[in-house]
Amino acid sequence: MDNKSKKRPGGAEKHRKKKLKSLEVEAARCAKLTDLFGAGFTSPAAAGAPGDERGGLDHDERVEAHMTL
Repeated sequence: MDNKSKKRPGGAEKHRKKKLKSLEVEAARCAKLTDLFGAGFTSPAAAGAPGDERGGLDHDERVEAHMTL
């Protein structure tokens, strides 16, 4: 009699479970945001590009240097 006390899922619940499973499968193929924007990432504009002698300049100095190029 214990089995009869459990309710079978209805149509909307079946649809939600099917959609959730589909989303999980699709999400497994996608890149994670934490991998794309990890803690070790620094932008070249903020840190200065490698070999860029203007990397330590402030904004006004970079603009002025860019205008003279």
